[in-house]
Amino acid sequence: MAEVMFVLTFGAPVLFLLLCLYVYAALIRKQAYPALRLATRVMVRLRQAMMVDVFFVSTLVAYIKLSSVAEVRFGSAFYLMFALSVMLIRTSVSVPQHWVYFQIGRLTGDNAVQTASEGKTCCSRCLYFRDSAESPCGVCGAELYRRRPKSLSISSAFLTAAVILYFPANILPIMISSNPAATEVNTILNGIAYMWDEGDRLIAAVIFSASILVPVLKIAAMSVLIASARFALPTGAKKLSHLYRITEAVGRWSMIDIFVIIILMCSFHTYAARVIPGSAAVYFCLVVILTMLSAYYFDPRLLWDKRASDGIAFNETEKHD
Repeated sequence: MAEVMFVLTFGAPVLFLLLCLYVYAALIRKQAYPALRLATRVMVRLRQAMMVDVFFVSTLVAYIKLSSVAEVRFGSAFYLMFALSVMLIRTSVSVPQHWVYFQIGRLTGDNAVQTASEGKTCCSRCLYFRDSAESPCGVCGAELYRRRPKSLSISSAFLTAAVILYFPANILPIMISSNPAATEVNTILNGIAYMWDEGDRLIAAVIFSASILVPVLKIAAMSVLIASARFALPTGAKKLSHLYRITEAVGRWSMIDIFVIIILMCSFHTYAARVIPGSAAVYFCLVVILTMLSAYYFDPRLLWDKRASDGIAFNETEKHD
């Protein structure tokens, strides 16, 4: 658990910022540094792995829970963490990745184009069109394919595993708190009900949304997307593409409950009071990771392919939207 939090809240952001400095320094100095394309590719992929903002919200949730049993004050790092969250979000969205790859192409003399033509394949990473026979992509160095190989099979496998693990994640205890007088075992639903009864309804709603609503909706959304790519359901491809982008963006917020448990575990680790994670915490963490992987390996272009193969024109598909 601690290793997961370290990677998501410290390791990934530090590596992302170092790669940003490396890539942007090369662009500013107009020099093609070694492994510049690889550094850019890793930098782009780390965007979803950074969860400082999720951890910040988890800190607020843990603060409210701790305030009922102890006096809690925020240190200066709390406010710095908020500033870091804002700056990381701003940094990750400020520069489009295709622009960065275009500037790298100018440094290396590569003529990257964004115009579709016969015999060209659009790279799913840098969004530039390359010769279909070319692999890896000459712009970003990623593997070039018309559609991700076995996308539906891999995405379905991860989603199926997430569905299977979701049941023990909600049935088994997720947090065990103990003191010399008693030991209390809580599941996710028990914890939400307890906070609701104690009057912390806003926090109960936040945890319910992050721990119950978001995973269920993400599993349902991925099921619809995979089924649509296989069988061309009547929903318009444009709406399904929007659904995919939303699903990919919100999945990481389910980690709030895991971060709250880790914070409480660190706060109560004495003989008088102790909090330890239950087995459900591991299952729930795996559910979040598996659903993120399911979305990552899903190729949204398949949503349009199935409709085209069934004789549905793109302009006809848009009428459903």
